[in-house]
Amino acid sequence: MPAKSQTLSKKVNQIHKGLKSLTRRFETSHNSLKRGNQNLNRGLQGLKKRQQGFDKRQQRFEKRQQGFEKKLEHLIERQNDYENDFKAFWEKMLALHNQEARKAEQDRLKSQKVIDQIYTIADRITKYFDDFNVEKLALGARDDRIENRVESLEESDLKQNHTIEKLDTRLTYLEARQPD
Repeated sequence: MPAKSQTLSKKVNQIHKGLKSLTRRFETSHNSLKRGNQNLNRGLQGLKKRQQGFDKRQQRFEKRQQGFEKKLEHLIERQNDYENDFKAFWEKMLALHNQEARKAEQDRLKSQKVIDQIYTIADRITKYFDDFNVEKLALGARDDRIENRVESLEESDLKQNHTIEKLDTRLTYLEARQPD
C-alpha cells in the first residue's frame, strides 16, 4: 500500500508541476497581451492627435487602425479561449485530485481495517498464550500436589512395611516361644 501512495503522490506532483507551468505560460501570455493592448491604446491616441495634420493619410491610418483592432479582437478571443481552456483544465485537475483523494481515503480505510484485524489476531494469540500459561501453571501445581501425595503414600507404605516387618518378627518370635 505505501508504494501505491507514493505513486499517487508522484502523479499528484506531476500534475501540480504541469499546472504551475501552464499557469506561468498563461500569465506570460496574458501579460504580453496586456502590454500589447496598452501599446495599441497609446498608438491609437497618438494617431488621433496627428490625424488633424495628416488628412491625406487618413484612409491608410484607418485601415491600419482596423487591422490593429482585428488583431486586438483576435488576441482577446485567444485570451478568452486560454481562460476557458485553463478553467476546463483546472476543473479536470480538481476532479482528478478529488477522485484520487477519495481513492487514497478508501485505501487508508482498508489499511486501517487490516491493521485492526492484525491487532485483533494478536490480542487473541496473546490471550491464548496467557490462558496456556495459566493452564500450564495449574498443571504444574497439580503435578506438585500429585508428587507430594505420591511421596506421602510412599512414606506411609515404608512405615507400614516397617511395621509389618516388626509384627512378622514378633509373630515369629512368639510362635518360636510357644511350646508345641
